[in-house]
Amino acid sequence: MTAADEHSHPGILDAVISVRLCLKSPKGRGADHSRCKCVASDIMKPKLPTAAADAVSTSSPSRSVVIHVFDEYRKSSKEFTCQRDLLLAKMKYFQAYLNETNEHDEIDISVHCDVEIFELLMEYMQQRPDHEWRPRITLENIASILVSSEFLQMEELVGECVVFISTRVQDFMLLRVDFGCLSDATIAKIAGNCTPEQLQTLHDPKDKILSKLRRKKVEALVKMLQEGGRRLELCANCELLFIQDDRESLGCQKGKRQIGVHGELVGWHQPKTGWHVEVFLRELGADKSISWGAAYWYIWGSTKHFLCSVCKQKCSLLELRDCAYHPGSIVENGPAAKYSCCSARIFSADDISIRGCRTTVHVPLQGGKNTEVSSFSNVVGAPNMWEQIRACEKIARDQGPPSSADAGGCGRVDVASLFPPPQTRKSGSVVECESSSRRLNTAGEGNSLGYRKQCKVLQLQEKDRVRCQGIARQLVLQRKKATS
Repeated sequence: MTAADEHSHPGILDAVISVRLCLKSPKGRGADHSRCKCVASDIMKPKLPTAAADAVSTSSPSRSVVIHVFDEYRKSSKEFTCQRDLLLAKMKYFQAYLNETNEHDEIDISVHCDVEIFELLMEYMQQRPDHEWRPRITLENIASILVSSEFLQMEELVGECVVFISTRVQDFMLLRVDFGCLSDATIAKIAGNCTPEQLQTLHDPKDKILSKLRRKKVEALVKMLQEGGRRLELCANCELLFIQDDRESLGCQKGKRQIGVHGELVGWHQPKTGWHVEVFLRELGADKSISWGAAYWYIWGSTKHFLCSVCKQKCSLLELRDCAYHPGSIVENGPAAKYSCCSARIFSADDISIRGCRTTVHVPLQGGKNTEVSSFSNVVGAPNMWEQIRACEKIARDQGPPSSADAGGCGRVDVASLFPPPQTRKSGSVVECESSSRRLNTAGEGNSLGYRKQCKVLQLQEKDRVRCQGIARQLVLQRKKATS
């Protein structure tokens, strides 16, 4: 920052307050000196006799504090008087230095900053509870007020500044001020008051604060997604992000398929071994070619889903452009049926949705989450944004051991779930039936017992036929996948 830039807004650099606290005992004892963190401060802490302390305690329960403000830029000074209790309640910075050991000392505080800014802080601190007063915050003094109130730990005033900045973020970024002195907590508050779409449209020529705001937005998103013990994971099969507790409600096109509650075949996500979201965020921060804005939309788009009206699949926003279809028509009939565009065979036993040879944009169902789809479409339409999101996806996939084709089944059917082993436990009705047949046999009804045995054999044969038919269907599916 040049000298001209530094003095373009008087008092901004002075907002990094230099404070000197002088605690004077009535008898003027000697003093210790200690250095305040981040400021040039000498704190004198004399020892006060017990008798003198008792006398002062009974005569003045709440002492006043004199604050001397020196404005080195304007070559001026001014004194302010404030009650000690009010000072400690509103400016919590002084709580670490004004405590019970020196509560009866005469206190003088010297502050080096802009007089007008400190006067505004005092007016805000001394306002009556029944009179809600708002500070005169403008673009010219917002940086000084924010840094000063943050340093003095005036939380309410910091909140006022954050609200003001959130309505004028672009103008705030163009101020010729170094924002390096702002704490992470304040940056997180500013980011929390801005929408992701708003942060995406901002322009910070020197990137003084925009990347920090976007990073805080990403960290807040990950924290929100992992609330309640949930965990953000990467699927070892489809390599998409998913929330572990929600994996049974979201299908995986490449996961091992099992029978769903409605009889359909559904694939489940499987977390990738060795993948951690904390490591992923660190690797994103180390790659300077990827913006935190793209990282936000990559994570957000991976965890938002919609139902496509064309392919009838539930997809994440990250798969918005992956609606598969066949542009050609079906030629020939029977077992020789195939698509004219890619000659892919059509199997009559294919219970799984047929994937196409081309892709287009999904069409969400009417009444669905069209607002989220529209927001994501507008964001990825920006120049190079889609490429940045794909770069984030590559970093996520490269973490941990390589994905194995056999890790989750790659869309294969879990035969064990389709054909569970027969139950050996006999029900009460079967036992009763068998005992009845024994009684009939004992009574000499041999023909009836033979008829029951024949029915049982026929039932077992029918079960075997259905079982073999199902296995044959699965073998046909495997052959189709192997040849496609």
